[in-house]
Amino acid sequence: MQKTIYQWFICMLAFGGFLLNTSSFAQSAQLLTRTWKPEPASLPQLVDDMISNVRLQNPQQADQMEGQKEMLKLVFAEATLEYKADNTYLILIPGSPAPQTGTWRLDEANQQIVRTDVTGKESIFTIESLSADSMVLINPVGQRHFYIPK
Repeated sequence: MQKTIYQWFICMLAFGGFLLNTSSFAQSAQLLTRTWKPEPASLPQLVDDMISNVRLQNPQQADQMEGQKEMLKLVFAEATLEYKADNTYLILIPGSPAPQTGTWRLDEANQQIVRTDVTGKESIFTIESLSADSMVLINPVGQRHFYIPK
């Protein structure tokens, strides 16, 4: 179950649809390049979205997770997503077996972040908003998630 939680959180952290609040690609990359964490008020929705996604593949596991919502909120509150200046990323989730790493790039024309994990799988997230104080992303399944700098 922990592996599935980890995988879905990785998906949740992947960014979805946003409107860049900057005038240039360089400014957008500079705003993105930092360590982010889920915005505390959005944790209940993040957990609910994760459980909904797990339910599509494993309803029994999703039922078990329903009883662990408070614990999942605590775990996600400590998770981080770092976009580095060298175009690599690092996702750390407390209790996970290993961090997820890969490369990232901005597709400014489509206002998206394209992440490629170590296996070569691409994930595309649309940026709804990006500033020095917050980031709102829409993940590949259309769920909106809110982040703040760590």
